[in-house]
Amino acid sequence: MLVLDARLTRNPALLGTALDRVAEFAESHGVVFVMCPQDAQLDAIELARRIGLAKVVIYTDSEPSVRQASHLEVLELADQRAVPVSDGAARAASLHDVSYETRCVTDNRSMVVRSDSFEDRSSPIISIVASSGYALVTLRAKTQGAAPWEALRMRVLGKIAGAGISIEMLQWFSTGVRFLVPTDRLASLQGLTRELDLGFHAVDDCARLYIVGTGVRSTAGVFHRSLACLTERNVPLLHCADSNVTLSFVVNDRYADEAHAALREALVPGHSVSGGLPLTLDADLGLARLNGRDVRLGARQAQLLRHLLANVGRVVDVEELARVLFGSEEDKRIAAVRVHLHNLRKKIEHDPENPRYIVTVPEQGYVFLR
Repeated sequence: MLVLDARLTRNPALLGTALDRVAEFAESHGVVFVMCPQDAQLDAIELARRIGLAKVVIYTDSEPSVRQASHLEVLELADQRAVPVSDGAARAASLHDVSYETRCVTDNRSMVVRSDSFEDRSSPIISIVASSGYALVTLRAKTQGAAPWEALRMRVLGKIAGAGISIEMLQWFSTGVRFLVPTDRLASLQGLTRELDLGFHAVDDCARLYIVGTGVRSTAGVFHRSLACLTERNVPLLHCADSNVTLSFVVNDRYADEAHAALREALVPGHSVSGGLPLTLDADLGLARLNGRDVRLGARQAQLLRHLLANVGRVVDVEELARVLFGSEEDKRIAAVRVHLHNLRKKIEHDPENPRYIVTVPEQGYVFLR
């Protein structure tokens, strides 16, 4: 199913380009449906869930900040408006496990979202986003001791919520609480604290850096490397927190650009923290990415590459590949495997005649090398 985001229908300059993209995609992939309702993204996800579609492609006017992501990661990024997906669509897709892809109509760059897409990429980190316009606030009970604060804290949070003030990175301690708040809500918050007779301290002009990736918690060394690179650049760290797929640091806004560059240098794919390959694959959608370049694969090519990647460093004989692709070792199937390998090399190898990744081992088979 192909979907035109509702914003495109209101932009005549982009609508023509969008329709051309749709026509190209339909011709090469076989489209079953095109829609452009008021809330195209959410409606598309809901429809895909109901009728069991294998693929949803959403054309939008925004470039993706990442190329592959899991549902959990996109939920984090959508909340920060760092991806071209509405919060409602991201939540619906995650709830119902609907895979989808967004594409920018101006350059056809795409973002692929699946529940397990983190398994197909080389780095545990998919995005590092810097966001300014925050203040770091500390509230304390004026009376020393834990009991007064224990009695106050739920009332404090209730007042903040009742005033419609959004807070992030909440941290409790024995006599108070610390959190991040948008700078434009600082005056309202300070008024509430006077009403509750609380101690109030704020550091304004803060920036938050989000490190997003399913491997944030499961990959050893991400926090240490992040902290080390900020320390090496003499970037003062004001606050930090983590969730299932994010690691967040708060710094003064004047250090935001330097901190962002340092984290990207330390954590981007290819660095030792990832320990992975320079090639990533979403086999279900037939999308490979090699050194920053998107490569479209046929279904057999994607299936073949997935099996080779699953057996990196092991020599796989051609009969095994024939069984994987066709369930048969017949001579004509083996010949077909060799054709698919040849075409796959033409797509992913810089020099197909002297392959770097899919290497032939004479009289044994093929091996995918790191």
